[in-house]
Amino acid sequence: ELTAEDQIALLKSSAIEVIMLRSNQSFSLEDMSWSCGGPEFKYCVNDVTKGTRK
Repeated sequence: ELTAEDQIALLKSSAIEVIMLRSNQSFSLEDMSWSCGGPEFKYCVNDVTKGTRK
């Protein structure tokens, strides 16, 4: 049986894995961007380093 701390650590790492998988699914190689629900929320690789939105 896992301790509460171990369970929390496992949940956190699992959530990060899911976020990474979803990010990979929404990434487009054509314009090197992530689509987050629609064209109004499209982030380019350069935007990530600048902190802006496309």
